[in-house]
Amino acid sequence: MGFGGWYGWEYWKTYGKWTLVYEQDFGKSSDLSAWEFHDWGKVASPWPIGNGVLHSRCGQLAWLRSPRLAGEVRVELCFRFPEDLDGLELFINSELERFNGCAKGYSCQLAGYQGSVDFVSRNSAALSADHSSGAPSAVVGRQVHVAAFQREGGKLSLSVDGNEVSHQADLLPITGSGLDRVGIRCWASEAELLSVRVYRRALARKASPVVAGDALVEGGLLDEAKTRLQTSALKAQENSKCRVFIGV
Repeated sequence: MGFGGWYGWEYWKTYGKWTLVYEQDFGKSSDLSAWEFHDWGKVASPWPIGNGVLHSRCGQLAWLRSPRLAGEVRVELCFRFPEDLDGLELFINSELERFNGCAKGYSCQLAGYQGSVDFVSRNSAALSADHSSGAPSAVVGRQVHVAAFQREGGKLSLSVDGNEVSHQADLLPITGSGLDRVGIRCWASEAELLSVRVYRRALARKASPVVAGDALVEGGLLDEAKTRLQTSALKAQENSKCRVFIGV
């Protein structure tokens, strides 16, 4: 079995299911202690909750204090635009951005550019988002939608109501410290947020060289990750030959 086949087998054996780690239905809970809000570098007051929804404020950032999640993450957001449509952003595996730039990490926009486009973006620095993956927006004003933004298996993707609308390859993850935050921002005058759910991949059923290699990649140690995986693959091949020789 070659390195590619071994890697695929190990990946399959250790790959977990999505595990829910945070959820809030704003129609059932008005407790916003899990969130922090920022506006142009200043701490902002919590967004208001009324009629069962959380009302965003234009341009302000809302960040989950916890959980902090590196690795593969999925966020599901139930929302609607009551009036104008414009740029509802989700952030995963991101740095905490207190000003109004695009945080380093990963982001998406729903109904970006005044309702015209949905896209995902890999943000290697705190710059403007990359909308090259954009597609005509699937979001309709005054209609409730469920968006799912995730990073999984070397792919960044965004779905609306169960249909994928945008994706980008993410074969080499963005690296750096503090890339573990989940956040929300909206550029419309208001978005109504009904609920949010955050998932991570379940822990592997056993420790494996692939898990170790992934951890090294996340830490930016690409050469060491490559060496670790190649060494483990050679050991696996040697062990396989030994088992055949002794008749196991």
